[in-house]
Amino acid sequence: MLGKWLADARDWGVKPVDKDYYEKNAREIITSWHIAGSDLTDYSSRQWNGLIGSYYLPRWMEFIKRLDDSMIKNNQFDSKSFASWCTGFEQNWVNTSSSGFPEIEKGDQIQFSTRLFFKYKNELYEE
Repeated sequence: MLGKWLADARDWGVKPVDKDYYEKNAREIITSWHIAGSDLTDYSSRQWNGLIGSYYLPRWMEFIKRLDDSMIKNNQFDSKSFASWCTGFEQNWVNTSSSGFPEIEKGDQIQFSTRLFFKYKNELYEE
């Protein structure tokens, strides 16, 4: 979970400035690897609670919005403009301090996964 990852990083610091430093590094290592927009961005992609909604979802929403716009206007998708937007977004996300992400999971993940499996298993195995 993102909240646990960030809380553990902040625990290494004594002063608030140290805590912020460790959190920033913890955010960088799971997203941009120090240089937003580099070829290493998303290298260590993780599907963590908190990271999907605060980091990946806004990027997907922006991508889809721009793609829809280019299709409506019958223009070629501007990948350079989107990449530039992503770089700014990534830098802002990395430089943000804790946002109250949960540190402890809620519910029984095995029970939930089992329920989803049985709910959709017929769709998975239909010919």
